[in-house]
Amino acid sequence: GQKTDAKGDFVSLALHDGHLEYRYDLGKGAAVIRNKEKIPLNTWVSVTLERNGRKGQMRINNKEQVTGESPKSRKTPHNALNLKESLYVGGAPDFSKLARSAAISTSFEGSIQKLNIKGFPVLREENILNAIEIATFLGHPCTQKPYPCQNGGLCIPKKESYDCVCQRGFSGGQCEKATIEKSAGSSEAVSFDGKTYLEYHKVTKNQLTNEIPDHAAAENPDDPSEKALLTNEFELSIKTEATQGLILWSGKGTERSDYIALAVVGGYVQMMYDLGSKPVILRSTVPVNTNQWIRIKALRNNRDGILQVGNEA
Repeated sequence: GQKTDAKGDFVSLALHDGHLEYRYDLGKGAAVIRNKEKIPLNTWVSVTLERNGRKGQMRINNKEQVTGESPKSRKTPHNALNLKESLYVGGAPDFSKLARSAAISTSFEGSIQKLNIKGFPVLREENILNAIEIATFLGHPCTQKPYPCQNGGLCIPKKESYDCVCQRGFSGGQCEKATIEKSAGSSEAVSFDGKTYLEYHKVTKNQLTNEIPDHAAAENPDDPSEKALLTNEFELSIKTEATQGLILWSGKGTERSDYIALAVVGGYVQMMYDLGSKPVILRSTVPVNTNQWIRIKALRNNRDGILQVGNEA
């Protein structure tokens, strides 16, 4: 809120008779946005609150959406929310000091899993100024034994379920897979789960760097730091059931800069590169989302490219 005299601007979310109410006051009166159906008990509910000037909206479980707006003034726009007091979650030390139009007089009984404001996670220990008789909710898999995320993984609650953030070297829904596994003969195969990646820096030794040609390199060929690849050659084997996904990408990492990439698009491998004029795209005709090992060869010589998947001619 803005003041401690039961007046001023405020923003609040509270339960009233089983309904969620999103309220805010910009100085001319409170907006009251209330959902139609009662909130089910003992069930995780996600709530998203938004405000743009006087207009606001509340979304529940990414489905039900309720809108409203605060009163309009003829003289003053009243579009800004002025807040000076602390943010209280779950209750307040003295409800009589809260804005009367918030209509809040009792604390919340239940559990709050996550609170983000503009993407910033609020419910972190380092953000707390004061806490009164707060306990950890023990009815979620992340707080029960056995701990669901293996090999040192971090359990992130996601309503009734959870996501595991794995330590480096592990993947899988419960971090149960090591990312390095022996497969495809005696060579090592690296396993990815759609969220993991490996990053290398200047591993290509041909022509001194792993960059592809640019205009600066052509103008100053004697500067070793500016020399770039005239050719690229990649050879690898993949095994996947996915129809989409990046296999590898190399470039300068800036907008509209040169790059070269391999990706699975629609179940087929594509080779893409841009040397500064326009992108070149080569498409294979051999499907790779068969969960079988298949070899890929990709070659670029200046502006010419060759892509071979399996026994493709």
